[in-house]
This record gives sequence, structure tokens and C-alpha cells, in this order.
Amino acid sequence: MLLKAPPDTGGFITSDHPVCLMWSKREDRGHDPPPGHALMGTQVLFPISKTLAMVGTFEGKDRELDVFESHVSVFNGAVISFAKRQVYGADGKFLYTLREGEKPRRGDELHNDRFFIQGRDNDKE
Repeated sequence: MLLKAPPDTGGFITSDHPVCLMWSKREDRGHDPPPGHALMGTQVLFPISKTLAMVGTFEGKDRELDVFESHVSVFNGAVISFAKRQVYGADGKFLYTLREGEKPRRGDELHNDRFFIQGRDNDKE
């Protein structure tokens, strides 16, 4: 699927580790076995530009979607979660969500986000 960000949002972001491979179902994430390429029930997220992003699945259909601000925020949260050290956005106006149910935050708040900072503190690389 090709996702198109609304023009009034900060758009999609990228990182030093932009390919996000995860289970399609949220409840399967974080459990064994880990997701892998060529496995059913997995998805690959990849930001293409500020206005375009890709979601690849085996079960999905090829299509283009104009997505809502909330979708952009969740996508950006996934990219941030997979980042090793750096996150890149056109500016600090992009939106992200790191936890289910939380309201979207602006990118210029990321350096103070305790969930982002805790994840980086535990990084062993």
C-alpha cells in the first residue's frame, strides 16, 4: 500500500533504521517467534518521502490511500521505535504516537519524551 500524508501535517519521518518489520497484529508483537520477511502475518513499513510511505504485507491489496493525521502519527511512532540513534523529519511539526491510546505529540517534543529516552538508554550498541 502507498500511504499519502495529508498536506496540513508534518508528514512522514525517517530514521537511521527506516525499515520496520513487525507482526501485522499488535497483540503478536514482542512475542516469539520474531517476524521475518516472507512470513504471513507480517508487515514492512518504509517511509519514502515526507508525503509518501509504504506498507507491505502478503495479505494486503495494492492500493493508494490518503490517510488521516492519526495514521501518520502511528506510522511515525513505529519509525521512531525502530530507530537506533537518529530520527529525521523536515521540521519539528511532524506528529508521532509511541503508545497505544496516547494523543499524538509533535516532533519537537521527542527529545523530552520519556518513552523515547528510556528506549535509547537501554540500547546496548
